[in-house]
Amino acid sequence: MIDHTSSRWKLTHETGIADPRGQLAIVRDFDITSTNSRLKSLAASVAGILYVSEDGGVNWRKHPQFLTQATRPEDPLITAISFASDYEHSGNVVLATSEPEKNSFSSDRGTIYQSGDFGDSFQSVAQFKTSIRAIVSTPVGPSGNRWFLASGFAHPRANQPGKSI
Repeated sequence: MIDHTSSRWKLTHETGIADPRGQLAIVRDFDITSTNSRLKSLAASVAGILYVSEDGGVNWRKHPQFLTQATRPEDPLITAISFASDYEHSGNVVLATSEPEKNSFSSDRGTIYQSGDFGDSFQSVAQFKTSIRAIVSTPVGPSGNRWFLASGFAHPRANQPGKSI
């Protein structure tokens, strides 16, 4: 994180685990000076473990649903994380896990999990025959709806017509 007083990067969390595919997500209206912890929320994944901070990265905790470290090629990884654009009010955050197919290392699969309780718990909401590599949230539109869009090696809707969250 950039320390704005010194204009230097400072380390806020170190796991001791090497993972070139780690992920990081930050709430849209992040404000380190806010008294509202929801505006200081961060999420990071390293080797399948989900780390959450509600104080701008000063303290981190492992999420109880995603505690297992990926140590083998077939272990699932968290490959995308996205806070809803209105996370402060909605509590919506989405993440995706990806893992190779058990019977074929030439293909993989992905699962999307969603939380509506500020990341306290996650439910599986969609599974695909491709790994998910990115998730983004749209702002809430005039209809009052927000969308999460995901991408992977194959477009999820092309892979499984009619499947969306």
